[in-house]
Amino acid sequence: MRKVAAHYVYCGEDQPVKFGIVTLDGNTVISVSPSADNLVEAAQTEFYPGVLIPAIVNAVMATGSSVWFPKDDDEVNSVLTIEEELPLFAVIDSEALARLSANALASIYENKIAIALAHATSNHPTILFRMMMMLTEKLPDVPFHEIVRMATANGAQALQQKQRGAIAAGYQPGIYHISGFCFARKSIDQHSTIEIIAS
Repeated sequence: MRKVAAHYVYCGEDQPVKFGIVTLDGNTVISVSPSADNLVEAAQTEFYPGVLIPAIVNAVMATGSSVWFPKDDDEVNSVLTIEEELPLFAVIDSEALARLSANALASIYENKIAIALAHATSNHPTILFRMMMMLTEKLPDVPFHEIVRMATANGAQALQQKQRGAIAAGYQPGIYHISGFCFARKSIDQHSTIEIIAS
């Protein structure tokens, strides 16, 4: 058994667990719990200053009628105003993320379409994290736990990968540590970095 902890554990779907402790058996999450006394260091627990999130999910292989890969603002406006039945997932690849305006991304989010991230040529965590950072910059009013959901749980759901995307009992999500987290804004910025602590 291994225990890892941080100032906040963003589990992938809901509000973070403050001073969360994640218990792992190999790569499988056994439990997530708050520290009983808010101590940042507990016996036999690896403490990582900053936050923990599930591994970012690259949803590039997502398929099906419920998955949409928006390309530009015109397409977003067209789909959101003309389509009778909106897709469940908007998978944003790296080129589209650079091209789409903040307003177009906000419109997708406000229409309750689950945004997920995709990169056609790389699964490297640093590249996917840069995409997550760009998403944060373009959606500054969206709470960080929602940004984490977009980068993790939504992609896993679009891919129908039931054991990824969340730090929860029985899951094998992989866990990333984000250092340089801005606690005042509860967000990431250009000073933030990630490292893999469980794969």
